[in-house]
Amino acid sequence: MTLLPSKSKISRPPQGCSPVFDLPEILENIFDHLSPHKRRTVASLVCKQWFAVARHFSLPTDFVWDIMATQEQRLLVLQHTITASYRTLIFRGHDQRHRDHTRHGNDIENTSEPVREPSDLALKELRQISTESSSTAKLRELVLDHSISWEMSKVFELLEMTGHALRILRLVHSQPILPETVATILLSCPQLDTLSILMPPEQRISRSSPGVPPAPSAQSSFVLEAAMKARLPLRNLILQQPLMVDTLLDLILSLSYLTQLRVLDGVLAMSTAEDGPPIAILLDLTAFLAQLNLVCPMLYRLQLSCQGNLGATSSVLLSQGLFTARGPTSPEKGVGTELANIKELSFQDTELSGGEILPPSKLMLAMLAPLTSARVTPIQGRPRLWAFGHLTRLEILPSNHEKGLVQSFQSLHTFLCHAPNLEHLIAPNVMIDYEDLDWELVLLPLKAMKYTQDAALIPVGDDPNEAFRGLGELARQRAKKKAYDARKKDRLQPSQKPSTPPTHVWACRRLRTLHIAFPEPNYPDNAARSLILFGYISKACPRLLDLQITKETINFRPKDGLCLLSRLHDLERLTFVTTHVHFFDPRTATEIQGGKKLFQTFEDELEWMRRFPKGYNGRSFATLSTGISFSSLEDSRQDIFQGRGTPISRNKGRDQGWDDLNLSSLGTLRDVKDWKSERTRDLMNCRPLWPALESLQVRYSNAEYRNEGRKLQHYLAKIRPDVRSDILYSKGEPFPPVRVA
Repeated sequence: MTLLPSKSKISRPPQGCSPVFDLPEILENIFDHLSPHKRRTVASLVCKQWFAVARHFSLPTDFVWDIMATQEQRLLVLQHTITASYRTLIFRGHDQRHRDHTRHGNDIENTSEPVREPSDLALKELRQISTESSSTAKLRELVLDHSISWEMSKVFELLEMTGHALRILRLVHSQPILPETVATILLSCPQLDTLSILMPPEQRISRSSPGVPPAPSAQSSFVLEAAMKARLPLRNLILQQPLMVDTLLDLILSLSYLTQLRVLDGVLAMSTAEDGPPIAILLDLTAFLAQLNLVCPMLYRLQLSCQGNLGATSSVLLSQGLFTARGPTSPEKGVGTELANIKELSFQDTELSGGEILPPSKLMLAMLAPLTSARVTPIQGRPRLWAFGHLTRLEILPSNHEKGLVQSFQSLHTFLCHAPNLEHLIAPNVMIDYEDLDWELVLLPLKAMKYTQDAALIPVGDDPNEAFRGLGELARQRAKKKAYDARKKDRLQPSQKPSTPPTHVWACRRLRTLHIAFPEPNYPDNAARSLILFGYISKACPRLLDLQITKETINFRPKDGLCLLSRLHDLERLTFVTTHVHFFDPRTATEIQGGKKLFQTFEDELEWMRRFPKGYNGRSFATLSTGISFSSLEDSRQDIFQGRGTPISRNKGRDQGWDDLNLSSLGTLRDVKDWKSERTRDLMNCRPLWPALESLQVRYSNAEYRNEGRKLQHYLAKIRPDVRSDILYSKGEPFPPVRVA
């Protein structure tokens, strides 16, 4: 039975009725409450019905002005733009002049007028249509991409004809953005809701040099003053490489309805001194950020970053202004209370340069220290307030594809232990130590050999940054040992409430995106570290959808713990950034196993990744291959039926309960045995392994292992044909490029 009404029961809507194009917006709001996996399934069906209804009513799609089309087609598109309401107009050009496209039907070559730029041609045709038509264009969205080079004067002329009812403007411009440019656009579009001005893709990677602000003119001052006095309804402002001057900050503060502010790669302004080198103009970011929350109470997403020759200095100044809005002497009135409405915070670290493992940069220390600082004097009747504990998204991104690993010195781990609302953490360059995740202190006996018995442990305060900062390796290990002792005492505390998260366990049980790095020291306990890593993530973050782990070596053997990630039933994207993937070599198998071969080929090591094991027909199946001499499968079934199975986090983890979180076997082979019992129970309930997994990606830091990558991709495609397996290579860059949306 079709869902579409017949033409006899419904008539075409009259031309004077209200537009029906609000339906996509309603559907978008509904889809936002669905998980991404369900959203794609439901949206595909809904979109098919919506396009069928559009064909039934003969409704046009988005209007595209294409330079490749004929003049009659372009004029027809602009004619529909004037007559239709609340639609999207996209200007699409080409790298070559339209003189080269005469063979496609363009008859401009035969005319006597000179060849025009695509932007000039678009303005000429739009003026012609506007003169012939008496109505005013009511566009909803205007898109000017990088395929056509638009000068700002031409953009202003275009907005005079189409910006009366414009709600969304997306512009790609190749020059630094001036404050008067933003002000002119806002005045030309009084109903603008979203303004996005980005750089072309080929210019996003290059680092911009500090710019010299032009001399203020009377016209620019008048435009800026008029824009600041007008109560503009702009809610989303995205600027890439704007010129960072005080007038731009004042213009932003005049937008009281802002909900999203993203200033990407701001260009520092330089003074034009006659004698001596140019000096950077320091911005009063402290006053700006202190007023931002007062004048923009609905602001929930903030992203600020500066770059240039003084990019590191500007970033430090930016971080100091971000986290000392009330001054460093009053931490109880810091940014945690000033910017309490912000849910998504993002910044870029411009000090990440070449090197294997770097100490924390100034920006890292300035940004992470307040994240873990508690209120000194708690308000009566309220618990201790952790700064930015209300964040739902935190991004610590490398700038301009620069490589390097940064040690967080337990700051990021401490923040995760006090961020229950966090859903997205993207920090591909920031490392978390395995010792911070070692709940059972499995690594402590191996570490204890490095401690001297007669040396006293240094005191550890409330702030782990102050305890570990500036210390040598031996002193830092001693401090961590004392932190271990405190954690052990906290772990054995019997008065811990079941509904309260433990002090040293991640509180972000609703985490959906996790991009993080882990060190790979030359210790003999790397297998135990892998068990700790994968076991901790699988139990502490049961709702993960997107997981990216930066690790020097990846081993797909079940006994190294990678199989524990299969507890993440909602996982959709799994990415490894690594240098080497361990492969089983059958030629040395006899020597490694002492005459006993547990695996014949590398494919046998990946058998656990199948949706269902070989021979599975709903109830009967063969024993799971783990490469470990555990008890038989019948013992695992008895553990489940008699209630001796280890509780796992995904059963009650969706309710964010803490009474079911069991970390007793973390870092040991017992955890792999528990996983085997859990997998057996899933197979008895006909549950596949990773049912929602769509992409499995391995990114090599160098191309030396190209043959290894091809072999890995072949086996992954054979084991999981339903999953897209990608093997990528980057020349000397251990991290993927940063996407700027």
